[in-house]
Amino acid sequence: MFPCRESGKPKTLKNIRAELDRRGYSNPLCADVQFNPAAADIAIKYVKKVRINPGNFYDKRAKFEKLTYTDEEYRDELKKIEDRFIPFIRECKARGTALRIGANQGSLSDRIMSRYGDTPAGIVESVMEFLRICKKEEYHNIVISIKSSNTRIMVLYRPSDELPHEARGYELSFSHWGYRSRRGRRRPD
Repeated sequence: MFPCRESGKPKTLKNIRAELDRRGYSNPLCADVQFNPAAADIAIKYVKKVRINPGNFYDKRAKFEKLTYTDEEYRDELKKIEDRFIPFIRECKARGTALRIGANQGSLSDRIMSRYGDTPAGIVESVMEFLRICKKEEYHNIVISIKSSNTRIMVLYRPSDELPHEARGYELSFSHWGYRSRRGRRRPD
């Protein structure tokens, strides 16, 4: 896994891939991109799987300000995500690049925090926003990863009327859509 936060780092993937090829290694490369969708655009040219964090792919990590979104403002934000994300997944699809949508409880967006709070429902909905776009675009080469440093939060992923319909029961919601998923405990920083 190659972490790619700055725009320049993914360009080194080209050199890494070339050197591995030169030495006769065919190992697939994976890139972990955060805070910089432009870096993800570059990384998909050289890797077999790229991980994005839905909490900071389009919008920045929550500033933990008390923000409220009207339904119209919320829809506008989702449209902006879609406008940015669709070209990315179309390129992934064309290249056969897998996508890992990896949400961390500690990096939810202000939009998610304002609507769902710092809850299991917020983590799941953060992924679902991106997953709905993938489904709409018929892109299915996806792995889902949800992490929290709070173990009690992770065990709450079971059927619950408090979660949005498609997010009820973490394993149930993603697996019935046909996507592989994993959950884990994130080490606190």
